[in-house]
Amino acid sequence: MKNKALKIFIILISVLLLFVACDKSEDSDDKIKVMLAYGEGVTVKGENPVWIQPGDTASFDVSLDDTYAFANLTHGTYENGCVTVEGLTRNTTVKFFAEDLGYSTSEDYRYFFNGEANDASTIGTASVLKGGTKITVTAGEKFKIFLGWSFNKNTVNKNEMISTEREFTFRVSPDIANAKKIIRIYANYMESGIYYYDLNGGNLNTGTANMQENGYYKLSRTQEKLKVSMSGEYLEIFESVPLFYDDGSFERDGYVLTEYNTEPDGSGTAYSLGSRYYISSDDGSSNVLYCIWEKAETSESFTCSDFNYPCPTEPSRAAHWKENGVIITSYNDNSEKVVIPEKINGKYVTGIASGAFTDKDMKTLVLPKTIQRIESGAFVSCESLETVYFPDSIYDISNESFDESSYTSFKNLYVNATMAPRYAKEAGMYSVKLSRLLASADENRIIVIAGSSTYQGLSSSYLETLLSGDYTVINFGTTRTTHGLIYLEAMQTLAHEGDIVIYAPENSSYMLGETELYWKTLRDLESMYNFYRYVDFSNYTNIFGAFADFNQNYRYKRKAQRFESSYDVIASANHSVNEYGEYQNPARRGLSTEYVDSYYITLNNRIKSKYEGEWNDTDFQGANNNYKDPDNITWVSMDSEVLANEVNRVIAKAKLSGAKICFSFCPVDADKLVEDARSYDWMLAYDDMIEDVYDFDGVVGSSVNYVFAHEYFYDNAFHLNDIGRAYRTYRMYLDIAELLSFEPRDFLAVGTRYEGCIFEGESGEPLISVDFDK
Repeated sequence: MKNKALKIFIILISVLLLFVACDKSEDSDDKIKVMLAYGEGVTVKGENPVWIQPGDTASFDVSLDDTYAFANLTHGTYENGCVTVEGLTRNTTVKFFAEDLGYSTSEDYRYFFNGEANDASTIGTASVLKGGTKITVTAGEKFKIFLGWSFNKNTVNKNEMISTEREFTFRVSPDIANAKKIIRIYANYMESGIYYYDLNGGNLNTGTANMQENGYYKLSRTQEKLKVSMSGEYLEIFESVPLFYDDGSFERDGYVLTEYNTEPDGSGTAYSLGSRYYISSDDGSSNVLYCIWEKAETSESFTCSDFNYPCPTEPSRAAHWKENGVIITSYNDNSEKVVIPEKINGKYVTGIASGAFTDKDMKTLVLPKTIQRIESGAFVSCESLETVYFPDSIYDISNESFDESSYTSFKNLYVNATMAPRYAKEAGMYSVKLSRLLASADENRIIVIAGSSTYQGLSSSYLETLLSGDYTVINFGTTRTTHGLIYLEAMQTLAHEGDIVIYAPENSSYMLGETELYWKTLRDLESMYNFYRYVDFSNYTNIFGAFADFNQNYRYKRKAQRFESSYDVIASANHSVNEYGEYQNPARRGLSTEYVDSYYITLNNRIKSKYEGEWNDTDFQGANNNYKDPDNITWVSMDSEVLANEVNRVIAKAKLSGAKICFSFCPVDADKLVEDARSYDWMLAYDDMIEDVYDFDGVVGSSVNYVFAHEYFYDNAFHLNDIGRAYRTYRMYLDIAELLSFEPRDFLAVGTRYEGCIFEGESGEPLISVDFDK
């Protein structure tokens, strides 16, 4: 028995050795085995498995039964009946999957792809294809609203869409072909970037600048409507559209165009001419703006004389200018609403003389776009005047054009654009920011109104990423001579519950309660004229003087009047401004310490007044050692009754929106602090004073955390370079986290590559710190 068992064991060993020997013979020279595994409906012609050298190519000829189609492989590729596998280094089983489609895969079909310019198909149109061929199509029109894919016809009917995914894969089959075995697939889009002007009784003048099509929009007439189709290039820069300024594109004899409105009777939402409008619906069908016309007084209501007012620049630069016309010397009626006509007895009305309107009871005054000069004392004792419709191109006007009693009831200034915007492409495009604000009306937002932030002080993209996309960040920056409170007051309409508005002013009276309007505010609001509709102008002075300075100003960069411009600057893709409207300048990318700025910062009750003066700063503090002197008019007190009350008035208005209205701190250069301010206790006292004086919902952070080393500033005491911008943005994020009671992310948690942000060192932490006495 033992011998028998031994014989069986020897036989088994012999067979095993023989098998190994045979296997070795196949695997000589270290060949590897590749096998194709498959199921029903598949036939493999030729050898299976095959032996190859490591790294060589294995191939199999495969045929499929008539109703079967290739599905996928675990390795390699399948094309024209051949499976190919490359680069294998060990024994491998390749699994081949086929699918029973239930119809013949040998039938031929004609395939046509009907897409738009940027749509794509993996198989070209007008191809002859076998049944079961797999095709992937992609909708690539970024700035159009994609509805879905349909077979055999274009449609907007969602029930006829076979897929609403922008990338869709399907097979050629008889059920999607017509009787002639033709298959057509369509990419269906809803028109976007479309809005309409309804002439509302007016006429269209096709010879104006607005009516000249360009790369940013196209125009077409539909009965009494003008259809405007914005281009994808424009929508890539802006998320809202610029409304036509009043260059005579819309006309109506005996009437003056005062606004656009969502309702034909003016009872809807009003938009000033030249402001911005967000297209909210998919198809544009509800995006109709009606021209609102006010019937003008008749010629008999006025006494006039001929008036010649030469254009102060090259006339081709000021298409709106009318050199020859008439000046109104007296108004002979007494209507509650006075609408001055554009023409009297066939001549343009270009001026209003001193004393023309005296002791009149009008509540509303509508000035036409032809007006260029309003003399001092033109309006006297018009004590009921509440509202003025004001064309932004009035060149010669002063605060004395309206006497003191005519300001008694005045509070509404509705500004309309009558010429192309000039400053719309300046560093920090405010209209981009307003576009983003209008487009994000359904989102929660962090709205920052801060000194210099539009230029240097904040990176919206970095802050949005740190906040994990929970908030859209809108960054309205201002200069120290801009009235930030006008922006804040406008938030009563533009912000909503769930928003956080952060007011971080520079230490200047213009941002902290000064009521005298400065021309730079008008410059920044040039393409955002609806802001004026949200402001109570009874609280401001120098209103008309600022407009005269704005239009006549020779001091700003180009040394020329405002109307030296062209319409499409508003849409220019300025390389120095990113999609957030934030200024990008390569000169700020490195550490910079070589600049002279005479603006010193106190961080106490004393702040710079509107009388800044010209200082020769030869010593460290120079002429500013007298900042404590209450008789020095270059400094004022933050808690003065006039200033503090004005700030709190505006805070109360902004709170009506339901948003949280908070105070924060603009970045300041440590080297520009006055000597006394160089202490920790001093700055904490400043924080306490902010809370005591103002009615904000809270203070975000502390002033001590927004004082940065001199090396982080670019060209003055408030303008951070790109390294400083990164730290300031993260600092604000930490303070927002504390305000909202969530655990903040690490400094480097979301990376360090953000436009306008440069991070120092391997850890990304600041290399330079500011130490204060504690």
